[in-house]
Amino acid sequence: MNILPAIDIRGGKCVRLYQGDYAQETVYYEDPTEVASMWEKQGAKYLHVVDLDGAKDGELRHLSLVKNIIEKTSLKVELGGGVRSLEDVQRVLDAGVSYPIVGTQALEDEIFLSKLSDHFKSSVVIGIDARDGYVATRGWLDDSKVRAVDFAQKIDQMGFERIIFTDIATDGAMSGPNLSANLNILEHTRNVSITVSGGVSSLGDISSIIEKQNPRFFGVIIGKALYDQKIDLKEALDLI
Repeated sequence: MNILPAIDIRGGKCVRLYQGDYAQETVYYEDPTEVASMWEKQGAKYLHVVDLDGAKDGELRHLSLVKNIIEKTSLKVELGGGVRSLEDVQRVLDAGVSYPIVGTQALEDEIFLSKLSDHFKSSVVIGIDARDGYVATRGWLDDSKVRAVDFAQKIDQMGFERIIFTDIATDGAMSGPNLSANLNILEHTRNVSITVSGGVSSLGDISSIIEKQNPRFFGVIIGKALYDQKIDLKEALDLI
């Protein structure tokens, strides 16, 4: 299993939102590249980056900044937020991103999803963000009528290798992840691996995932708990 420190970018700064609410923002660092280097020095191998402006606007806003992170570190970077076309996916890969994350467009455009599977299913990660069990889109501003578990089944059947599952109610709330929802998705899929996102607030939360001993847990994304120093990254890495 892997630990993926999170960097959410808005206005060029490293921020965190509470439950995806753009009105409830905390700025942690002015320079996301500095933060990425800090996590790398503490032992991180992966980095989870979200372009919040891109997610809201529907187009990539901070790709040059992310490219700078990649050039200044050796981290394997996954990037989501505003990746809405096959051209966007290719641009992200060309910038050196290891794993483009696609969410909204994968849900809303059947033809796009099929082409994505044909050309990029081994590298693209599908982001499934759920509110009350249903997929939310456009930076969590809109709710769909598609159940998260049903969408996960579809992604699994199409041959994608990994999803990132976020329960919005837990994101930034420091209340622990919705482990039962993650396990439900694993129970209803066969091959796709899952990255747990949202609510991880202690080493105990990470231990609870490890204890399930499910080989399809790819990793866990940690954001606010790292920035508020509730979790020490080195200790988390030692734990896994």
